[in-house]
Amino acid sequence: MALTQLTDTEQNGHKKAFGELVADWRRNAGLTQLALAEGLGVTRGFIQAIEDGRKRIALDRMEVYAHALRKPVDELYEEHIRGHDPELYWFLRRLWQPNNQS
Repeated sequence: MALTQLTDTEQNGHKKAFGELVADWRRNAGLTQLALAEGLGVTRGFIQAIEDGRKRIALDRMEVYAHALRKPVDELYEEHIRGHDPELYWFLRRLWQPNNQS
């Protein structure tokens, strides 16, 4: 299967959707942007930029963010991959599915 490159518009849309998900998880964890930022050692503006879709969480920091958001790290990675490369996401989902599921 050939993986296609996303357009800038698609990438921006996925970054925005991922940011909205992070914002939902933050609120569900009972955290303000400032509290999350202080816990992660970043600025509130950086958290705001992630939630607005202007910045991404670096892959090597996903575990730290997942812990702070009280989410399993694999769920955060899954959403990151889905937004960054939907074809890769669905390819991996098929690989991870047990054989008895379609």
